[in-house]
Amino acid sequence: MLYALLTVYFAVVVARALADHPPELRGANLGFAMFTAAATCGLWICAEWGRLLGLIMALGTSSLGVLAIISVAVSHHGSMPGWIFVFVVSTALTYVLTRRIFNPLPDD
Repeated sequence: MLYALLTVYFAVVVARALADHPPELRGANLGFAMFTAAATCGLWICAEWGRLLGLIMALGTSSLGVLAIISVAVSHHGSMPGWIFVFVVSTALTYVLTRRIFNPLPDD
């Protein structure tokens, strides 16, 4: 569900950027939209690659959260609570995706 919401969010960001500034394409947001859409699809059909893609995205976002927290702490510019929220949610999602319940059952 979280990945589906992120897909919609990044798609809206890309659509608004294209509507406001047509010559500029927000490649990072488009990339995140595609990755979250793929992770959503994979998690929806309970595929191992969906869990792996979601886990990679959660780990990456968690590390970006740490870097952003350090950057905000050093420069005193930006939103510290927002980046702390990103870090906590990403770390929690990483923990949930590594739980045994997300491993597919073996075929008999």
